[in-house]
Amino acid sequence: MKIMNTPDNAQHTVPNKDDVITLLILAIMVLQIILLAGLLFRINQVYTIIAGSNLSTVVVENIPINDAPFLGPVDAPVTIIEFSDYTCGYCRLIQETLTEVVEKYDGQVRIVFRDFPQGGQGSLAFNAALATRCSAEQKKFQEMRTLLFQNQPRFDSGRLIRYASSIELDLDDFEYCMNLETNWTKVQADYEDGVKYGVSATPTFFINGRILVGAAPISEFERLINLALQEQE
Repeated sequence: MKIMNTPDNAQHTVPNKDDVITLLILAIMVLQIILLAGLLFRINQVYTIIAGSNLSTVVVENIPINDAPFLGPVDAPVTIIEFSDYTCGYCRLIQETLTEVVEKYDGQVRIVFRDFPQGGQGSLAFNAALATRCSAEQKKFQEMRTLLFQNQPRFDSGRLIRYASSIELDLDDFEYCMNLETNWTKVQADYEDGVKYGVSATPTFFINGRILVGAAPISEFERLINLALQEQE
């Protein structure tokens, strides 16, 4: 700080240039924090609206399952169709909740896994979706799915081969499957079905046709599953 003398010999301090710049930087940082907090609050509001009861009252019927991999009995009274992207962080986070759902509603719920790779053909997400399909052909779908989420988003071809090897897949069959155009078409068909039925973000779930979007808490799954079970009575 610089000391200045006034005519009456009183002394006071005047901030120098460095002090002013420091104060401006701090003010900008505080403003950024406030704006970010506001943005996060708004995102949370939007998620609440999307995941809330208003959307879940809409029932989307006749969503095809095709030959998609699934967990649970075929004749389960409740079918949960998940549209997922393997590069999506929220899709990874929701896996623990899905495990809890399967355990709590043992025999009552079937979870069908459909692909929604938003990057399109040639993207890491598309390659990962192909890898799970080709693993399913060797009955190792869940093992590959788990590996992909654990190693997200490292899905280049070399790593996918290493993942396949680690779960003891036949690598020749796996590579052949990965290069089949018919399998590319199936993954693309999943994506197009998702768009057709209103999917715009991942993960999106249809619980006996009722929509649930995002990494929702298990209480939301329980609410919609219990509602679906009541409708079966």
